[in-house]
Amino acid sequence: MNAFESKYFNDFNFNLEENFELNFSEAESVLKIRFQESYKQIIQEYNGGSGDIGQYYIELWSIEDIVDFFEEIEDEDRDGIIVFASNGCGMAFAFSRNSEEVLWVPMESIDSESCKKCSDLVNMILFGNS
Repeated sequence: MNAFESKYFNDFNFNLEENFELNFSEAESVLKIRFQESYKQIIQEYNGGSGDIGQYYIELWSIEDIVDFFEEIEDEDRDGIIVFASNGCGMAFAFSRNSEEVLWVPMESIDSESCKKCSDLVNMILFGNS
């Protein structure tokens, strides 16, 4: 079952845009990261969206927005943290180049010292990981 077919996504508004300016290999090259296959599948199908996922509100960014944000801040040392979503209130969900864990980080200080590992539930809901 696709993770997005679960009960957690009843109130989520997916982007249905299929015209991606970037393909994944280009994005991975720019970001210097290899995305999890489950994440690629989600973004290829929906390319972002927003809404409630379980008890969390999430703005899941399009691949273009992820690359644009990274390019805006790439001069700053971000410890390989790649933001891919936010909660709309100053906190972000991010990947690290050093692990497959989903991280929770304040938008104003995106670095490894400010990151916390997201709960296993968030990982499971978003990516089918536990």
